[in-house]
Amino acid sequence: MSPSISPSVSTASASLGLAMMVALAGCSTNQGGKDNAPPPPPYMPVEFAMPAGSSIDRGDTLVVGDSSTWFGTLALTSDTDMDDAHQFYSAELPREGWEPLAVLVSNRVVLQFINHHQNRAAIVTIESRTVGGTHIEIIAAPLVSSRAEMMDQGMPRPRPGR
Repeated sequence: MSPSISPSVSTASASLGLAMMVALAGCSTNQGGKDNAPPPPPYMPVEFAMPAGSSIDRGDTLVVGDSSTWFGTLALTSDTDMDDAHQFYSAELPREGWEPLAVLVSNRVVLQFINHHQNRAAIVTIESRTVGGTHIEIIAAPLVSSRAEMMDQGMPRPRPGR
């Protein structure tokens, strides 16, 4: 003889299963809440001056450290042309405590800066893109001891003529 299930037990089981599915569906809707969630902030791994109309090139950006004293390469694409980007960095970085060291202008612009307060050096390279705008790379690194500090610590002096 095969066991039989009473209709009231099978109806109760089905009702319980349906109630659980509805409850779980309600939970997943409330937890996901993607429609109500604010949009994520723009991707900005570090703090550094950027011309208007710039965005981070995630494929060429590699930085370590915290957002204000990072080291590595920050790559940007910008709607700004090469001359305007050059003027932007030449004016903006000194306002932020960066001292200009050198400028090279050719088919690209290379700017070198030092920030004694942050104990960092930076090189900003600006190149025109063929589709308009510029590609900008900022390389930041920790400062190495100055020549005077090296001599004070008994390190060998550079050879004359070099």
